Amino acid sequence: MPRASKSNVPQPLKWNIESAAREFGLAIGTLRKALNKNSTVPDADGLYSTQQICMALFGVMHHGKIRTQRQAATSFRQLGGNDAGLRRRLCCRARVIGSSRSERCHRAESFSA
Repeated sequence: MPRASKSNVPQPLKWNIESAAREFGLAIGTLRKALNKNSTVPDADGLYSTQQICMALFGVMHHGKIRTQRQAATSFRQLGGNDAGLRRRLCCRARVIGSSRSERCHRAESFSA
């Protein structure tokens, strides 16, 4: 039978802007800007869920990574796809981001070397 664990964290965990900014190591204005950019609305008590705060902060990072990858792919296409050094850098970046294409890139590197 599963044992119930004791916790001092209320369920569900809700945050006001000040405590969330302190906990995530951000300025209040930075957190407020991320929440507004994401059009995040607090509940009736003026509190945000952990999921809302994480989506506002880290969802933006995910879009930034995608934008960087697209810019790199465009640069690669503009060079005609023939620059082996650029291909290696793009493949290494894909591995870091966790792309499923990284294994294929690794094989392509070994053939081009």
